[in-house]
Amino acid sequence: MKRLTIILIGVLSVFNYPVYCQYFSITVGAGIGTYGLGDLKKLNEDLMMGLPVTPKIVNNFPPYPFFKFTAQWENEKLGLGLSVSHYSTGSRIHYADYSGSISMKQLIRSNSVGLPFSVKLTEKEESKVKVFFQLEPGIVMTRDELRQSMSVYEETVKSDYTLTSSSIYALAGFSCRYKLKAMSFMAGLGYFVDTGGKLCLDGNREQWLTDNYNNPIKSNISGFRFDISVGIRFHEELGNQVTRQPRVRQKLNFWDLMFRYQPIPAPRPF
Repeated sequence: MKRLTIILIGVLSVFNYPVYCQYFSITVGAGIGTYGLGDLKKLNEDLMMGLPVTPKIVNNFPPYPFFKFTAQWENEKLGLGLSVSHYSTGSRIHYADYSGSISMKQLIRSNSVGLPFSVKLTEKEESKVKVFFQLEPGIVMTRDELRQSMSVYEETVKSDYTLTSSSIYALAGFSCRYKLKAMSFMAGLGYFVDTGGKLCLDGNREQWLTDNYNNPIKSNISGFRFDISVGIRFHEELGNQVTRQPRVRQKLNFWDLMFRYQPIPAPRPF
């Protein structure tokens, strides 16, 4: 509790710094990402070696679009907020001949919740294009759906499994922002580092997926992220509004009053 209080005080002290143009922004974006998933790629190779035939890997976790929503409070130099993202990819192993077919599919879906922090790198305020450095730590939750089916003549055998995992991640990169009145258009490029979590059977955290050497298989969606987004700002440029200056009371002594308000003498007659 004490550590959380210190963090909150530190965050509030950053945004209470006397700077102008504080505003709240909402951003919606989409992009494309690459996904490492080294353990699951190795699992596909092991599954292929255990089959009596030679199947082909049709898809092996290729780059796939993702979606992101961000709510952020920013000032002229710093930004801090909350982001929610959705990632997906998959793989497919397939074989077919006159006697039957074999199909093995994996569908990966990941949802992340992060705290994006941004720092403006450009100094020219009159420029509409600004460059930011972004760092986003958070938690990612992954769901892996394994679907296997084997058909031999008229008989078909199917087996489905659902595995889940959770891990900590960090996303670091750069973004370029173009400001147009209350709206902004952004493009960003970064790298997503996932610590990886054990893929456990859904509903039973005591059972998890292992390889041939009894090592736990982890869901690691590390990779590059490129996104384009559109945002809208609220309460923009508060510092540029006309603010009422406090009234300064002047202290006058007796002699100042006598000098300022003494009567004008009457003209002398000729």
